[in-house]
Amino acid sequence: MSSPLNSVFKITKSPRLIIEASAGTGKTFTIVGLYIRLLIEEKLNVDEILVVTFTKKATAELRERILDRLRVCYKSLKNGDPGDDPFLKELHEWVEDHEEAVVRISSAIHDFDDSQVYTIHGFCQKVLKEEALISGASFEMELDQADTLLHHAAEDFWRVFIDSYSSTEAGQHYISKLMKIGKTPSELINKLYPMFGKPYALTEGEVMDDPIQYLKSLQEFKQQLVDAWGNGNGDILSILEDCDVQRYAQHFETRLNKLNAFLTDTGYSSDEPEDGALKYFTGEYLYNEDNIIKNGKPTPEHPFFDLCERYKELVERVNIVSNSVIKEAVEDIKSRREKLISNSSIVTYDDLLIKLKDALEDEISGKSLATILRKKYPFALVDEFQDTDPIQYSIFDDIYPRDNTNTSLMMIGDPKQAIYAFRGADVYTYIQARKAVSGGKYSLGKNYRSTPKLIEAVNTLFDGDHVPFIEGEIDFVKSKHGLPELAGSFLLDGKEEPPMKIFYSEGIYNKDLSKEYAFRGTVGQIVELLKKSNKGEAQIKGKNLVAGDMAILVSSHDDAEEIKKMLKSVGIGAVTYSREKVFESFEAKRLNLLMQAVLEPTKRQHVQNVLVSGFFGLNLNQIHQYQTDEEMRQSLLDELMGLNELWHAEGFYPMFRKLMFSNSRLHNFTSLENSERII
Repeated sequence: MSSPLNSVFKITKSPRLIIEASAGTGKTFTIVGLYIRLLIEEKLNVDEILVVTFTKKATAELRERILDRLRVCYKSLKNGDPGDDPFLKELHEWVEDHEEAVVRISSAIHDFDDSQVYTIHGFCQKVLKEEALISGASFEMELDQADTLLHHAAEDFWRVFIDSYSSTEAGQHYISKLMKIGKTPSELINKLYPMFGKPYALTEGEVMDDPIQYLKSLQEFKQQLVDAWGNGNGDILSILEDCDVQRYAQHFETRLNKLNAFLTDTGYSSDEPEDGALKYFTGEYLYNEDNIIKNGKPTPEHPFFDLCERYKELVERVNIVSNSVIKEAVEDIKSRREKLISNSSIVTYDDLLIKLKDALEDEISGKSLATILRKKYPFALVDEFQDTDPIQYSIFDDIYPRDNTNTSLMMIGDPKQAIYAFRGADVYTYIQARKAVSGGKYSLGKNYRSTPKLIEAVNTLFDGDHVPFIEGEIDFVKSKHGLPELAGSFLLDGKEEPPMKIFYSEGIYNKDLSKEYAFRGTVGQIVELLKKSNKGEAQIKGKNLVAGDMAILVSSHDDAEEIKKMLKSVGIGAVTYSREKVFESFEAKRLNLLMQAVLEPTKRQHVQNVLVSGFFGLNLNQIHQYQTDEEMRQSLLDELMGLNELWHAEGFYPMFRKLMFSNSRLHNFTSLENSERII
C-alpha cells in the first residue's frame, strides 16, 4: 500500500521509488521538488540526474518548470525569505547549509544547458550514439520516422504472397482475405501496426495448418449448393412457401434475396449469406418441431436443406483463415524487415528502444554498458510512468538494480491510466514495476485542479465494492481537495451547480437514435446555459459564462463535425480539436493540386486537377465548360502562367493572396460548411 505523500522532503532514499498520482495532484511539482533535493542532498550536477518523459512537448515544459523553480529557490535561499510558498518554507527548514545550497543551485542554473531531460526515445538515441562501440550501434545511425524499411518489407511480402497464391481458385480466395485486411501494403501496415510497433505483442486466436485446403473444400461445397439450387429451386421454393415454420413468410423474401446474392456471387465478397440468413435454409432449423406453428405440418425434407446445414457447419471456421493470413503476414514482414535493418544504418523510434534493450541484455557487454550509464546518471526520474511498455521498463530495470543503494529509479505516474493500451501503456508492466518496489511507495492524495464537490463526485462514482478498472491490482484511491477556494466557482441562478450530472432517456434506442438524443440534449443544454448567462444567471468565478468556457467530448471526428453543425444552426460558434496532421488534411491535398498547376501550367493533368480543387468555385457544369470551351481554357492557362511568374518573382504568399482575392474566390470558401477552419 502506498504512503500518502504531502511533501517531497518526506521521501526516503531507496533504489526504487514509485509515486502514484491522479490527475491534478501535482506530479510535475513533485518531480521538480525531487530534482532540487537531489542537487542539494546528493551534491549532484545537472548532467547526473536523468529525467525522462514521453513527449517532446512534455520534455520542453518540464525543462522550463525545473529551470523556473531553480531560479525561485535561488532567490529565496539567497535572500533568506521563503515568502508564503509552502515548498520554499520546507526547503528553508530542510537545508542545513544555506550558503552551500545557494552555490549548488546557482551552478545548476548556470549549467542548465547540460541538464539531461529527454523523451525515452531521445535518451535511447543519445546512449546508442555516445556508446556506439559497446552497444554495437552504427556510427552512421539515421532516424527514419516513416519506417521506410517496414514499407519495403510489406511490399516484398505482398508481391510474393500474390504470386504464390494467385494460380489456384482457393489461393485467390486466400488473397481476398488479405485484401479485406488491407487493400495495399500501406493499408496492411496501418491495420496491423501494433504487431510491428510492439515486438512483444503476440498474435492470438486459432490458425489453420492448411488454410488453402480448407478454402478448397469450402468452394467445392458451395458449388454443390449452387448446383442443388440450380437443379431444384422450383421444388425448394414450393416447400418453403408452403411450410408452417413460425413467421417464415414474413421474412422469406428478404432472406431469399440474401441467399441468391450469395449463390450467384462468383467472387469472394462473402463466404455465406448476409446477416446469418443461411440458418433459415438448414434442415436443423426447418425440421425442428419447436419452430413449427401449433397444429402445423412438418417441413418436407430436401437434400438442399441438409447441404445448407453441412455448409453452415463448415463455414463457421472461416474466420480462422483470416487469423492465418494475419499470422503469415506479420511473421513474414517482421522477418524481412529484420534482414533489411541488419544491413542498414536506418532506425525508427521503436528500433532505438529495441537496440538499447538488446545491448543491455547482451551477455558479454550488457553489464558494462549498464555500469557506464549508472555512473553517468545515478538518479533517474521517470514521468508518466504508466505509459511505459515492457521494452522501456526493461531498459530502466537493467540500468538500475533493485539492490543498489548508490542509485535510484524514481517512477511517477497514474496507475489508473495504465489501462490505456491505445496510447502505448501496458497495465501489466506497471504492476510488475510496482511489485519490484519494496519500501518506497508513495501516493499524492490532494487534487489542486478540481472543485471539492467534483472530487467528491468522482470519488463516489468509482468507490464501492466493484472493481472499477477490471484489473484488481489497479485500485482506486480517493482524492482530497487541495484548493477549497474553488468551491462555488460555477453558479446557476445564484446557486452552486452539482459538479456532475447524468442524463438518460427511457426506452431502448438504436445507435443513431441514441446519438441524436445525446447531441440534441447537449446543444439544448448549451443554449440554455448561454441564455441564462445573458441574464447574468450563469457565472464562473464571478464572470458570466461564455461559449469558450465549454468543451464537448465525442468519440470521433465525424461526431465532432456533426455536433458543430448543430451548434452553428442555433448561432453558436465552435472549434474542433483534432490530432489530424496538417499535411494529411484535405486542405493540404487541394493546395498541392493548386501548386502543381501553377508550377507546371502546361501539363494538362495538373490543369484538370486544379479545376476540382475548389479554389475556382466551379460546379460540375462549369468544369465541363472549361474542358470543352477553348477560350475559357486559354483564360485559365493565362491566369496560371501569371501566377507562376508572380510566385517566381515575389514568392508563394503574394501569388496565393492574388489568387484568393481575385474573382471573389475567398467568398466561395465562406459558403462552405466549416469555412473558418478551411480558410
